[in-house]
Amino acid sequence: MGLALLLMQGTETVISTCLTYVLPEGGVLTLEMLLRSGQKKRTLGQFLTELRKRVDIDEHFDMILEEFLDKRNTLIHRVMDVPGWSLDTEEGCLVAYQFVNRLMTVDEAVRDTFTALMVVWQKSEDIKTAVDHLFGDIDTYRKIVNHTFFEKE
Repeated sequence: MGLALLLMQGTETVISTCLTYVLPEGGVLTLEMLLRSGQKKRTLGQFLTELRKRVDIDEHFDMILEEFLDKRNTLIHRVMDVPGWSLDTEEGCLVAYQFVNRLMTVDEAVRDTFTALMVVWQKSEDIKTAVDHLFGDIDTYRKIVNHTFFEKE
């Protein structure tokens, strides 16, 4: 559960960064927006609502985002509501393991997709980083982004 929490925090940071830099409000990042962005504390649900205002999202990925939000909130706020969850029995521990394992799988899909969006944006803006060599072929990331995020009509 601890690892899942750490991974989710990283994923939420990637989503927040994408909304600030890659998909800024109004389509253009200004210095004022950049300064203001650090002052706002938003929930994951608010980030996803804002994301949907800025871009259209592939239906399948949108379902993954909803599952991520639901499972994340369940783990954080109401884990005892998971049917069969118990850390006192072997069966309950199995339910807990399956729930957390699924959450980590969904978290990875969300994080990878938003990381792809950030990498494509970085390359399009010719932003160099010390870890560029880790990302490999940009076309793989472009395919993910082009099949997931669409301009608002």
